[in-house]
Amino acid sequence: MNNKKGFTLIELLAVIAVLSLVAVIVVPKVNIIIQDSRMDNYRNSVSGLLRAIDQNHTETGVTSDVYTIKNGRITPSVDYEGEFNGTGTITYDEEENVSLKIQNGKYCAIKLPNTKKIEVIVGNCK
Repeated sequence: MNNKKGFTLIELLAVIAVLSLVAVIVVPKVNIIIQDSRMDNYRNSVSGLLRAIDQNHTETGVTSDVYTIKNGRITPSVDYEGEFNGTGTITYDEEENVSLKIQNGKYCAIKLPNTKKIEVIVGNCK
């Protein structure tokens, strides 16, 4: 009786081809998910910063103001717990509409007056 154990070269090549095909399909989708989660994280950081500035703006009672962010430092000073690395401006106009344009070198967050949504794009602000 001929007792053969193991796989043939053709079977091994077929398994490698199938695994390669799965990797070609899955890896780009995983990279997109990672990119989206990083953008959401940045959007949430900007939203938290905006809430802290909004609270400060309400407490001071000033009707219009410009907050400048440079290398993570906010001017005028705002009580913000957490780290924020970026540069840009947050502006309140006379009707207390908020607009912002902040970037951290990889992402840019933009919010126009009279909108609620903060748009995050990859790259520098225009």
